[in-house]
Amino acid sequence: MEGTIPRMNPTGPITVGITGVGYPEKRNIVDLPHEGVRFIRHRDPVQWADWLYFKATGNLHPTLHALHNDLGFNRADVLHFFNKLSFSRTPWVSTFETRIPRIHQPGARYFNALARDSCKRLIAMSQRARRIEEALLDKHPNVKADVMSKMVVLHPAQRTLLASMAAKERSATNIQLVFVGHEFFRKGGLEVLRAVERAIMSGAPLHLTIVSSLLTGDYVSQSGPAEKQEALAIISRHPHHVVRHKQLPNTEVMALMHRSDVALLPTYHDSYGYSVLEGQALGCPVITTDVAALPEINDNERGWMIEVPKDEFGEGRWRTPEARLLLSRTIEEQLTAYLEALVRDPDMIRKKGELALDRDPDAP
Repeated sequence: MEGTIPRMNPTGPITVGITGVGYPEKRNIVDLPHEGVRFIRHRDPVQWADWLYFKATGNLHPTLHALHNDLGFNRADVLHFFNKLSFSRTPWVSTFETRIPRIHQPGARYFNALARDSCKRLIAMSQRARRIEEALLDKHPNVKADVMSKMVVLHPAQRTLLASMAAKERSATNIQLVFVGHEFFRKGGLEVLRAVERAIMSGAPLHLTIVSSLLTGDYVSQSGPAEKQEALAIISRHPHHVVRHKQLPNTEVMALMHRSDVALLPTYHDSYGYSVLEGQALGCPVITTDVAALPEINDNERGWMIEVPKDEFGEGRWRTPEARLLLSRTIEEQLTAYLEALVRDPDMIRKKGELALDRDPDAP
């Protein structure tokens, strides 16, 4: 790709413009090992308009947030976006987690922009994302071949963080569980508490640590005050078995996973699931649902998979009250069964942890 990009300074590093410095940009772009690359913060008129809309409404604009146009004014050799599409003539690359453009019912002009010469590469974070994009392009056959030729699948990088299971901190008395997630209810947090309480009441030696603000109101779980009250009540009933932190720095979350036996992400809906990679890299096998990209990074050999009702693209069925209730019950029942199984045979935790650590470094 480098040979196709006119360099502003042919003797210096490649200058890469980024429009954000949040966790996704750091995780997928900035913090990767680079040589001969210099990142600069780049803002464009569309981003400023989106910011003004956010200040006025408290929400990101449904279209502007997914677009970029620098009108030809920038200081970068190439631009690298996360979930954005650009109308710029500046060479650009975009990493996306589900689809691009990330706009409700996008028209042909957006897909035509993906086919332009200025778009150099489209990086799908999973095979699922690639399948979704390919299906969207079926409605735009005039550009489909050009766009698909630019697409590669590249899962987020994850280095191993533990030399071996022998180096892992383990409790001699309890099985240590960990749940990390800001959107607690969307990620199956209430089902975790219900299943853990059932296990504790039967005498299971479990200890659960939660890192979450218990945010309610997400569009998937439709959680509200009643669900939050139930979650807090379960936590308060079991002070010796359940501990909650509203938030922790990432370094402390990693230390927590190092001390934990099993991580939990029985999510209703997730675009990816970075915490699964991080847990596996610390010898902490993960119990997840089988939605979205999770089957690409977890399985029943190096973790546990909860099978839930899904659509043709692997998205859990949660869009009606009846579907959400079925999804919730399915998660709780299978999670309860898995907890009972690992209490009966705790050695499976070590075996699965070893497989998680021994994964192919070039695999997702």
